[in-house]
Amino acid sequence: MNPVVHRTRRVVLPGVLGALGFVLMYVAFPLGIFPSYLTYDPGDVPALLVGLALGPWAGLAAEVVKNALSFLLQGATPIGIAANTLAGGVFVVSAAALWSAGGRRSAGWALAGAALLVSMVMAAANALVFLPAWGVPSAQVLPTVWGAILPFNLVKFSLSSVLAYAVWARLGARLTASAGTAAAGAAAVQPAGAAVPEPAPGRADALRAKGTRGSAE
Repeated sequence: MNPVVHRTRRVVLPGVLGALGFVLMYVAFPLGIFPSYLTYDPGDVPALLVGLALGPWAGLAAEVVKNALSFLLQGATPIGIAANTLAGGVFVVSAAALWSAGGRRSAGWALAGAALLVSMVMAAANALVFLPAWGVPSAQVLPTVWGAILPFNLVKFSLSSVLAYAVWARLGARLTASAGTAAAGAAAVQPAGAAVPEPAPGRADALRAKGTRGSAE
């Protein structure tokens, strides 16, 4: 691939999927078992896909684009934008980093670990920064964190992990190919634990004798 095209695609993809994440923020709905002010939306899924395809920092860039658009077009408050950017950034960066370090066979553990990490980080951040900034009385901060925010984030980011994995299984190869790494994308969507079939002994000998590498006869 032309290096200029390669670099352009790596810049454009986070922007495009970050904008898609912003649109998906409108698909927000309550989960029923949590307070009505806590709603789920799949807006972090596109940024997570960017992180899996291009690396953690590209995923973070998509998350920043999403929240910048929310600030500019939805009139979201600075506190809300800061909280969403921190939560989405921790989730995307940690998931992409764990996925890259562990390989596709540990994909489930990477996403689960990221969901757990971001939930714990946001529990601390809400207790220490965001809830006091919203004016929540100090006596209500810890009950709100433990009774609502922490379990909600565990459910929210687990749902986003499942959605991202399902989309990645179908489109991961295309996303990585768009960045010039088609081979990596093809490997990423192969089901975990699937073995690449070995040629039969006679077949392998014939291929070696012909000096080929797996070419069909």
